[in-house]
Amino acid sequence: MNVFAIGDVHGCYHTLIDLVENHWNPKKEFLVQVGDLINKGPHSAQCVIYMRQLQKKYPYQVFVLRGNHEYRYIKLHDKPGRAGSIQKVKNNFLKHDLNLKKVHNWLRNLPFKWETPHILITHAGISKNVKNPYTNTNPLGVLHNRSEVRNMGKVQVYGHIIKEKGKVDYNADANSWCIDSGAWAGKYLSALRLSYTGDLKEIIQVQTWPEDL
Repeated sequence: MNVFAIGDVHGCYHTLIDLVENHWNPKKEFLVQVGDLINKGPHSAQCVIYMRQLQKKYPYQVFVLRGNHEYRYIKLHDKPGRAGSIQKVKNNFLKHDLNLKKVHNWLRNLPFKWETPHILITHAGISKNVKNPYTNTNPLGVLHNRSEVRNMGKVQVYGHIIKEKGKVDYNADANSWCIDSGAWAGKYLSALRLSYTGDLKEIIQVQTWPEDL
């Protein structure tokens, strides 16, 4: 099976639909979204509904990872006044009749990583200087890291850091791809199509739809 890795969506539902429906091949590929599915863009609820529907239809092929914005929502959703953007996400969930308890449980259980012998996918890259990257609060961990990325001996794919001009970025020293191309900022939602062994087969980019701005 190939791997279809999707960057930070940030509530850009129409753009996500375009990317997945027109480019992902469920007969031949895993789908892994790097986290930050929600917040910033206007359609967090629809993104959650859609990805959960995909997971039910393809339970062994579709994976959503934990991003810092998922962690931030869980941390702040019940603390009025702490974060206006988080309250907007909560209001959006309620508008679409989502069961908040079920959504919270789904978000809490999102994994920190998706990994094979050849590929490692996380929200933020693995820092050169981190001891335990798989925690919610470590600033060098896989939810927050913005420092130099470590070579993990396999292809590493992550998001979190918007790349200049909305282009994906390959770091040969770390053998890593950063695929956050600023969907919520009106640039692109990006995906990589990788072989099982981590070889790049295709870079796909969809311009952010006006409905997601």
